[in-house]
Amino acid sequence: MTDAMDYRSLGNSGLKVSRICLGTMMFGDRTDAAEAGRIVASAREAGVNFIDTADVYAKGESERITGKLIAADRARWVLATKFANPMGDDPNRRGTGAKWILRAIEESLERLGTGYIDLGSRRQCACAARSARRRRSPASPTTTR
Repeated sequence: MTDAMDYRSLGNSGLKVSRICLGTMMFGDRTDAAEAGRIVASAREAGVNFIDTADVYAKGESERITGKLIAADRARWVLATKFANPMGDDPNRRGTGAKWILRAIEESLERLGTGYIDLGSRRQCACAARSARRRRSPASPTTTR
């Protein structure tokens, strides 16, 4: 690990995070597990200790890959994930109700293969929000002049 990485306090949580956070949105989608492994190893070597994923990324595959890649040295990583995103067609598998938040966190912990997450965000990912808007939008009327 390099000594050049700068770390900052994460609010008043007591956690110190690298100024660079590794986002894993493409893990399990455009980035296969092998390439994701190289990316995480490079980040680790550079001193990055902050990694971010979400339940909705690649339908949970990003969390599965991320969890496996950081398992060997889980304690050195500050792991963030997001929930509230639609996870299927069930209208109760989304949003910020207590029932769904608890279930979403349990499912994320299972996919990540860890007993805890360091930072959970209850926000919708842009990819989930775009998808939800498309489902709600009526078909555009066709106009001719």
